[in-house]
Amino acid sequence: MIEEIVLVDDASERDFLKRPLESYVKKLKVPVHVIRMEQRSGLIRARLKGAAVSKGQVITFIDAHCECTAGWLEPLLARIKHGRRTVVCPIIDVISDDTFEYMTGSDMTYGGFNWKLNFRWYPVPQREMDRRKGDWTLPVRTPTDRYCLNLDLLWNVLFSPSNGD
Repeated sequence: MIEEIVLVDDASERDFLKRPLESYVKKLKVPVHVIRMEQRSGLIRARLKGAAVSKGQVITFIDAHCECTAGWLEPLLARIKHGRRTVVCPIIDVISDDTFEYMTGSDMTYGGFNWKLNFRWYPVPQREMDRRKGDWTLPVRTPTDRYCLNLDLLWNVLFSPSNGD
């Protein structure tokens, strides 16, 4: 199911992300390509660099602080299979930054930033709950930062010259 892993290092200075990381990924069953940015370039440039070298039909962006559990990918791919213009985001579980308590994710909230750029969990708006008509498997329309999408959509639709980009 996973054709490859593209790991982008945004000019990290931590030693364990150098040779020890290279040695570790060689042992994995899935091919892993470690791409190193020459200078710290930020999240979006790092993701674009990873997308540019990716060979798969679908790409999933996951941040370094995220951990995937069994069965996380299949529902995302199923949604994309039904519509190539679909961009999906999983419900994510959380580890409290105050108590380190594990908390199961909820389909009644979504992550976002307030005007002070602090990440917060927000309740799903009533208009979205009404639109979903009690079907919690339907997506919530919201901007996000962890997602999975068809690469053709990324390059040929979102970044198409006809879109003015």
